[in-house]
Amino acid sequence: MSVKRMIGIFLVSAMLVWTLPAWAQRGAGWNMRRGTGQGLCQSLISSVPKQSLEANETAGLTYLREEEKLARDVYKTLYSKWETPILENLSQSEQRHGDALKLLLNRYGLPDPAADRAVGVFQDPGLQILYADLVSQGEASFSGALRVGATIEDLGLRDLEKAIVETDNNDLKMVYQNLQNSSRNHLQVFAARLEARGEPYVTQYISAATLSEILSKSSNIGMGYRGGRNGPQGVRRGNGICPWGRTR
Repeated sequence: MSVKRMIGIFLVSAMLVWTLPAWAQRGAGWNMRRGTGQGLCQSLISSVPKQSLEANETAGLTYLREEEKLARDVYKTLYSKWETPILENLSQSEQRHGDALKLLLNRYGLPDPAADRAVGVFQDPGLQILYADLVSQGEASFSGALRVGATIEDLGLRDLEKAIVETDNNDLKMVYQNLQNSSRNHLQVFAARLEARGEPYVTQYISAATLSEILSKSSNIGMGYRGGRNGPQGVRRGNGICPWGRTR
């Protein structure tokens, strides 16, 4: 064996010895970051014992799925008007939220109210009217768009709290509670932007005390890892595994 080859083998072996301990210490957290968010969410849901659904639980899950579509569609539509990253990023976030709820619909064999529906088209008549109203407000001014965003998250938090109270299914509670944390983070983002413009947000659905508590926190972390930036511009908060945030 040549001297050069022996030196090469020695260097490769040394590198393996040096790097393996660090790799081993990464453990499950590293695998989460490298894995597929939706796959992890599916696995987490599947790990929770399945329970039967009452009629009100079915209605709540179905409504929340379409309400997430409302948030995504409004942000997407307003992004086409204002072209600001906050609206684009949050529309993508709402897509993931809706996808997590779709996993629950699939688990219980329930029809998807958002299936094959274009942007701005809803099964629920109330959401159809609300979409048109919110888009009209948000297109009137950029401040209006920020206020619409805060309103959507405000409304979502109220409806998630109601759904949590009305279910004893642990898989639903798990996803709903993580959605709450994400909505709190989104509300912080919109409220901070409005505050910076001298137009503080006044709650419409949750209590003033709850809003104050949300805005006083630096972030609301869901179940699972977190990553990315925490500033209002970044929006990459710790949304938990289910729904999943952006993975690296």
